[in-house]
Amino acid sequence: MKRLSAPLCGLSLCSLLFCVVLLLLPLQPFGAAAAAQNAMPSEKFLFSLSTQELDRILFRKKNQEFCLINLGDRFALEGYEELSLNTDKLTTLLEHFPLSSIKKNVPSSPDIEIEIISTQDKLTLSLQDCEQGIILSDGAQSYLYPTGALEPLLTDAEDLIDTTTSSIELPQRAALKLSGALHHNILSLSYYIEEQEYHAFCDDEEISPDLLFPLFHSLCRLTAEQVEILSPSAEDLEAVGIDSPFLIVDAQLAGENFSLLFSPPQEDGSIYLIKEGTPLLFSASAEQLPILSATQETLLEESLFRGNYKDTTAVALSSENFSYRFTKWDGQVLCQGKSVDEKEFYDFYRLCTTLIPKQALLSEPESAKLLLKLDLSYTNPQQNSDRIEFYSYNEEFCMLSINGKRKFLLEQSIVEEILSTCQGLF
Repeated sequence: MKRLSAPLCGLSLCSLLFCVVLLLLPLQPFGAAAAAQNAMPSEKFLFSLSTQELDRILFRKKNQEFCLINLGDRFALEGYEELSLNTDKLTTLLEHFPLSSIKKNVPSSPDIEIEIISTQDKLTLSLQDCEQGIILSDGAQSYLYPTGALEPLLTDAEDLIDTTTSSIELPQRAALKLSGALHHNILSLSYYIEEQEYHAFCDDEEISPDLLFPLFHSLCRLTAEQVEILSPSAEDLEAVGIDSPFLIVDAQLAGENFSLLFSPPQEDGSIYLIKEGTPLLFSASAEQLPILSATQETLLEESLFRGNYKDTTAVALSSENFSYRFTKWDGQVLCQGKSVDEKEFYDFYRLCTTLIPKQALLSEPESAKLLLKLDLSYTNPQQNSDRIEFYSYNEEFCMLSINGKRKFLLEQSIVEEILSTCQGLF
């Protein structure tokens, strides 16, 4: 029995030491245990917190203060718990916060203070911008980080908010009402699908579904580029023009009713919008929103110009390289002293005056080249002339001007078609 006593004593001593180590583990510094679990042998972290440990993250900035709270299944913005957030980058950084080896003085006047409250402790970080990057202090020491390494900590509340405005499957039946400065009268659009047949309507007149479905698709899956302002004031809305909306969309989609208010297009091609009932001012690209260029004229595919061939006495056409003047009198058509077939001239006249718009003109480019000009003269003394002009816009469209008013875009090919048809008259 005496021979076994020494080994047993050694075993008892090892067990006692192991229990003491287990008891001391929870007393390690803030987040050190989690860091040890996540770290590779060569990695070092300033701290490490899992999303389960995080309780609240309070951001104090010079122009904004907001707090993220852990609801268990997700993080939410305190006071705006109904909003969807994207906090992946932030929580990833907090789980594996890198340790910088370059130490600096403690920031004297930090730009941002972040208070991180966990289930066990509280940590306050101070951040100050400098030429070399970001100086971060944890209260004990300060470190210099590249700006990109701490980008999630520099975020504003707006940057964390999901920019999805609507996410709805295209329903069997839907309706829109469009109003605002873009429309003189309320425009009603609707469709329904019955026995795999699609029926689309504009102001109760049946139109091609191909014209309508892109509008409904864009509204069912509408994602803005970013959130500009959380809880915009009346002054904020006035500053971007939403107080007098350029477009109002009242939508009935899959049993969900909502209204969108759009600002006039900005010089950079962007547009602001709000969804009524939400505290968010979004920005988006106007080109990604076909609803902005949809009007009664574009959907019904009616000509923007009502020609008056009977009273027309002359048509003058000019471009960069061509100039023609046609005169019509008593069934005869002359151009530069040559006779022109009257029936062919009538077809040419119809081509020039049947102007089907493709889109509403949202904003004019800084410079636009005049491609073609038509001057029509009439016998009517109360309206003895009209001017139709085509200006460059992009590779697909040209701008149409009728008596100095530019409101719509036409297909670019119309210019070349008018010029080639004119030359074919001789």
